[in-house]
Amino acid sequence: MVAVLFAGFAFTAVSVQAQDAPAPAQEAQAPAQADAFTFSTDAAVMTYYVKPDQVATFEKIWGQIRGGLEASDKPELKAISSTLKVFKASGAPTENGVAYFVIVDPVNKTQSYSPSPFFLFETGFFDDATARQYLADLQAALNGIVPVGVDNAAAPVAPPPMAPEAPAAPAAPAAQ
Repeated sequence: MVAVLFAGFAFTAVSVQAQDAPAPAQEAQAPAQADAFTFSTDAAVMTYYVKPDQVATFEKIWGQIRGGLEASDKPELKAISSTLKVFKASGAPTENGVAYFVIVDPVNKTQSYSPSPFFLFETGFFDDATARQYLADLQAALNGIVPVGVDNAAAPVAPPPMAPEAPAAPAAPAAQ
């Protein structure tokens, strides 16, 4: 399996993999790690740190992925299209690069939101050569990815009940 580890700095690093190259035989198989891009939470925020000179490449690849989702005739991919949004942080890049936030709300709790293998290889949007090129381009563009599951919080609270109306002022005595 082609695998590249995007090491961030002091945060969780995740692996982005191509799907069909067999892994070399190992004496002891390591236990499978949970997919960091599958969430059991209400929503997900994936922060991508992009090298400043690679912003156009990153936006092109995610634009192609989002276009494939929008155009898909598969209901499960159409559903992702309506829940996945890509945002770019405004202002100057951080020391880690330009921050992009891929937000999925709500998440499909059985679906991986990994760029690879899911979006690039498994959806069928791209032929193998294009998917592999996009994977290489994406790997070169990134300084790190931080996927985080999030739950809804701070639900609206009902407004307090209205104060009772003040009693009416007593009527003025009738003039004689």
